[in-house]
Amino acid sequence: ISYTEVGVLNGDTNTMVTDKTEHVLESLLPGRNYSISVQAVSNSVESNAEIAYQATRPSSPVIEDLKPIEYGLNISWKSDVNSRQEKYEVIHLRNDSGKYQNILLPFLSGKERSLILSMITTSDRYRTEEESRWYKLPPVKRTVTEAEVVDLTPGEKYTIQVNTVSFNVESARPLVLNHTVRPNPVTDIAPLVDSTNVTLEFPRPEGRIEYYIINWSPLESNGEEIVQRTRNMTGKGTEGGSVRALVEDLMPGVKYQFDIRTVSYELQSDVTTLSARTMPLILSEILVVNNAHLTDTVTLRYTPTPQASSRFDRYRFSLIGAGDASGKGALIKEKGANETESKVTFNNLTPGRLYNITVWTVADRVLSQPLHRQDRLYPEHITKINATQITDTAITLTWDKPPGEYNAFEVQYLNTEGILIQNLTQEETITINELKPHRNYTFTVVVRSGMEATILRKSLPISAVFITQESIPGKVG
Repeated sequence: ISYTEVGVLNGDTNTMVTDKTEHVLESLLPGRNYSISVQAVSNSVESNAEIAYQATRPSSPVIEDLKPIEYGLNISWKSDVNSRQEKYEVIHLRNDSGKYQNILLPFLSGKERSLILSMITTSDRYRTEEESRWYKLPPVKRTVTEAEVVDLTPGEKYTIQVNTVSFNVESARPLVLNHTVRPNPVTDIAPLVDSTNVTLEFPRPEGRIEYYIINWSPLESNGEEIVQRTRNMTGKGTEGGSVRALVEDLMPGVKYQFDIRTVSYELQSDVTTLSARTMPLILSEILVVNNAHLTDTVTLRYTPTPQASSRFDRYRFSLIGAGDASGKGALIKEKGANETESKVTFNNLTPGRLYNITVWTVADRVLSQPLHRQDRLYPEHITKINATQITDTAITLTWDKPPGEYNAFEVQYLNTEGILIQNLTQEETITINELKPHRNYTFTVVVRSGMEATILRKSLPISAVFITQESIPGKVG
């Protein structure tokens, strides 16, 4: 038996002898075509040769790389250097349909490539503008044309990718779009008003906020042109915390409308609108007028507050007893802002009582800062003095109890030396001693209410003349 590789010049011929009718040829090279000659031999005489041609199976290629590309795979492989082959056959089988296909490629030196088409599904993912980490959504079937992205942060800008996927391999060119979620609006605004500014306090909305846009304009023109003003305020602050926006240089007593929007990536939220009136000013001077002849009446005179300095509708006056902690007994009177008579009178008051007086200007239902005054009415005088007992050196006086409030009675008289003597008593009677016999004495009783530290008022004086008795003969004075 002899064999040699076909097509190789000066190739080696290998010969072997066997007494059997079959033989295994070994150490052949893969992918080669061999010429095999078999002769019968008897007594060293060879018969004519029977020649056959047989090719050995080439070595299997080694796949080096499988790289997904758009609509297919990039396959790279290499072959055994000792193996020869004329072409490559690439076979692929679809897992979903079982469809079989093979592709024949001519032999080329180096690496070979083949494209295998596969079934396509979709893959979606997203990330924020400022983050590098992607958030993946569950894949959807190829028949589904939409996917819902939930739990996005308000005011955040997202980059969203939509990609096709086959057997966990994504395409190289996903569709990309940018989407900004509308920022949350401002809610639960509490206006804190002053005369020339309003502070808008509200909880910081959830999500991303770059800044706030605040617009405001007066709702009452008063014949003037209405001009809308604007300011921007940074949106820094922790979620759940409180935000304060100060709007300044407002007109006292004017009602304003405020519009607030949040902004993120130039996208504005819904507008939140509220109205608030600034506190009016009171620039008046108050003069309390009362006298001893009108013990139950007090008159308040005031200078007008200029309308150019503040808008308001009316003045409000409150009168309440200093000891009335509940405030239920307050007396209220109002005067129009344009009334020419700049005074208000309270009647039927309690004589001798200390009153707290408060004055405001009022714009709609918004009060100015109060002006506080305190004054006491004059107490009511007594009506008559009686002498219940008279001796040569003493006189006991009594009088009626006056209406209203008082602290004490002041009893005055001149002694024989012309010196004014004053006595205080809290009772409606007093005994004056150390008088001279058979003398005329003029006694005056004044009702006192309050003390020097808390405004002292004295009533009109009431007087009476009494004569002491003659002295008993022989009595030592």
